Amino acid sequence: MSSAKKSKSAPAIRTIVQLVLKNDTGDSFYRMRWPAQELARQDGTLRVINLSAEAKERKDWALSADLLVLFQSQDLDLLPIIEERRKLGRRTLVEYNDNFYEPAPWSPVAEAWSSPLLWQTYETILNASDGLIVTGPGLAELFASRTAIPIHVLPNYYPRDLPPFAQHPAKPGTEINVGWAGSLGHMADILSFAPNIGRLIADFPQSNLHLMGNETLPSLVHVPKDRLRFKPWGSMDQYFEFWLPIHIGIVPLLDTPYNRGRSDIKAVEIAASGALPILPDTLIYRDFIAATGVPTYRSLDEAEEILRSFMANPEKVRTAAERAYTYVRDRRLQSADSERLRLYSSMFPSTEPASASWPVGVGAHELDGTPELETETTRVLKSVQKQWNEKQRQEALAEIRSASERSPSNIEWSIAALRLTAAARDAAFPTLLQSHVTRFPRDLRAFLLAISVAEVQSRLELWKRVLQRLASDARSRDFFRAEVVRLALLDLVRVPGFDQVLPALGQLYPTSPEIHLALGELLERQGRFEQSLAHFDWLLRAMMLHEQGKTFFSSVDQGYIKAWGATLRARLRSNEPLDSSKGAVQAATKQSP
Repeated sequence: MSSAKKSKSAPAIRTIVQLVLKNDTGDSFYRMRWPAQELARQDGTLRVINLSAEAKERKDWALSADLLVLFQSQDLDLLPIIEERRKLGRRTLVEYNDNFYEPAPWSPVAEAWSSPLLWQTYETILNASDGLIVTGPGLAELFASRTAIPIHVLPNYYPRDLPPFAQHPAKPGTEINVGWAGSLGHMADILSFAPNIGRLIADFPQSNLHLMGNETLPSLVHVPKDRLRFKPWGSMDQYFEFWLPIHIGIVPLLDTPYNRGRSDIKAVEIAASGALPILPDTLIYRDFIAATGVPTYRSLDEAEEILRSFMANPEKVRTAAERAYTYVRDRRLQSADSERLRLYSSMFPSTEPASASWPVGVGAHELDGTPELETETTRVLKSVQKQWNEKQRQEALAEIRSASERSPSNIEWSIAALRLTAAARDAAFPTLLQSHVTRFPRDLRAFLLAISVAEVQSRLELWKRVLQRLASDARSRDFFRAEVVRLALLDLVRVPGFDQVLPALGQLYPTSPEIHLALGELLERQGRFEQSLAHFDWLLRAMMLHEQGKTFFSSVDQGYIKAWGATLRARLRSNEPLDSSKGAVQAATKQSP
């Protein structure tokens, strides 16, 4: 019998697969890339794979991973995978790090996020998962009204280690450098404070303004050219370097639902550079303010007064900046973050890791995988449409119904099955409609489809229900405007009593020329000539404005106009307190479905 001692078995290697958007944005680094590196550093038994969310391998790897993490996902193909993982005792986390219901109208994502259909997709994936990650209390409050799954707040952490403040390079010279940096989504925030900045730079000859952002920014902030230092928006390294010469970092923030869902990373970045952040007294910065005692403001005029006080006393700036810097160094560095590791570890299955052939070993890895040119959801929809166009209608119906039964949570397959069943005048339509509405109660497409196929005598009641929904949901009202108006004009001539709901449509769509014409003609037939004339006069004015302004309006972005509207309203209220008492849920759900 051998006396050799048995060696201890090696610790099990756990695999975390994160399906990510690999780009050079702050979100990509802060939420996906830097945390993956830190997880692998903290636990040498972890294999952390950041795989492109568009890779073919995502399904197989997602199924086999001990933990699957999805970021801002709208991939309906993953729904059966999430369900299968649950059956196998493997859990899935999702992260949504923006209030996608209420983006700033001038933001590059505003058009994409204006779609209630996209919201439904996000919500479907969110509610199919085992937990939601958000970046701060604003989003936690918002999503708490949307989902029953656990919500975990994982704040952003600064990616670089910092020396003690005494070893930090002193800010150069005797000048006072005031700085601001932000993406296009922050444009109205900085413009709202532009007059205050102009006065400050004029009143303090030793001061300069440093800006980083969109190329149009210097022309919109009225500061002498010799006192303005501008850098266009660049890489994360360039962004961190931008802050190094800054003494005071300003963070103007309009009180909007989208801004209330942001993280506090701007304050962390400013403080990490050795500068003093001047912050609004809002929910997202409350913890940072409590920990550092940095100065806060409740109105734009108050922010100006705080800046005046510090610009007149540079030593006071350095003392306050040191407190904020020390907080970041002690508590907000990526290397000190153990929250994510604890959360991820708590989500691992109780069983041994699944046997799978992974192409990489322990550590953090960023892999592109094999690009998938077409998702399964898209492929099935195209196949079904092709069969339908080629008159193979029973085959098309069979394929789309089979797909929908295979993945009942796939809203696009479900609505496609409903539409083709309606088009085929199949007797299964009422059953499929009820099933769809039960699973997706806020999908207005199903109600509009029901109107289009209903018997004439029952349409009026359906219309009343739809109009009630539209009256309480401005975003869906705008999104479905063309379809609603088209259906309404058809039913005006074929549904008895439809003139009862036409005025309500006019109130919902006061700028619809089609509705104005229909109302004008209806009122004329009723002998109400004066009211009819008002609609025809409106149409004439609209036609003249369109003719005179079509060249101009085709060259001006609507978001630009909205940004100036928000900017000027904030300036007019410059001495009014920020309305930080409103919760993100109250504000964001006011116009959301």
